[in-house]
Amino acid sequence: MKKLHLLVVATVLAVIVSLCAVNVVWACDPPPPCEPQINIKPYSDPNNINLNGNVAVTVTILPNGCFDAADVALSTVDFEGASPWKSELEDVDGDGEMDLLMHFRIKDTGIAPGDTSATLTWEANGTWYSASDSIVVRGK
Repeated sequence: MKKLHLLVVATVLAVIVSLCAVNVVWACDPPPPCEPQINIKPYSDPNNINLNGNVAVTVTILPNGCFDAADVALSTVDFEGASPWKSELEDVDGDGEMDLLMHFRIKDTGIAPGDTSATLTWEANGTWYSASDSIVVRGK
């Protein structure tokens, strides 16, 4: 009986190794990394930031299935040195998944003339994330 058990185990292992050899993804590879995105000034392209005129800038976290947007710890959110002063859940990109829309005071950020991108960092469910988007800075 033990020989039969060992034969079954050896056969199963041989099948798994064979599947890996032909690159069957589900049997051998880890899942792809989770990559949420941000959208600075959703509904606007390019993402103009006027240092002389704009009071606030809107930034959206697009979870892309990585986590529930409601699980973002707002106290951990940092947009170029600023914390959000207002936030709401909304499906910004129309994918059926709620996104986190946040408002930041431009004067609280470190955005400066010549910057071409801005970064948002945050924590959700114990995991830290960081994402960037392009910007066009005007003024000052």
